[in-house]
Amino acid sequence: MKIFALTFLMIGVMACSGIIISPFGSVDSYVKHGKYIVIAECVSVVTNMTTMVDGHEVSVDFKDGLHPVEVRIIETLKGDKPLGKQTIATIYTMTPGKRYLLYSLPDCLGYGTDFFAVPELSVVEISDRFDLGRLDSKPVTDQVSLLFADRLAHLTFSLRELEEEKASLEKATKK
Repeated sequence: MKIFALTFLMIGVMACSGIIISPFGSVDSYVKHGKYIVIAECVSVVTNMTTMVDGHEVSVDFKDGLHPVEVRIIETLKGDKPLGKQTIATIYTMTPGKRYLLYSLPDCLGYGTDFFAVPELSVVEISDRFDLGRLDSKPVTDQVSLLFADRLAHLTFSLRELEEEKASLEKATKK
């Protein structure tokens, strides 16, 4: 019985020590459950961050692969995020100068922000050629679908180019 209890406790600790990445279900569910859905430009990946606690400045230590990213919100599709600069927390790689569809679930607080881009498809790059004006006057689900389709088209093209390069390299390295 003690071994069972110890095993159960250890499994519980292991499950709670990491970040849970919510899988993507559908666009409707994505929009329904998201607290914030915004379009933002990555300004910088923050390497050090501080916050005030009881009147003292303390370093924010991001754990579990979370890291702060400074973004400039260009458009809010859902939620009450104002336009302008803000720090978000994410586990995904972002590149300064690139635009992204960003998504956060409700009730995520800590690390000096209330915007956690952690679930699947919570950081989706938007191609430079995508005109944001195409989103005007459309429901949020249609806006998100258009942005997902843009990313899929970009990935499909990139994969084709990579497959061609791979074939050429395989041909070049044959003996």
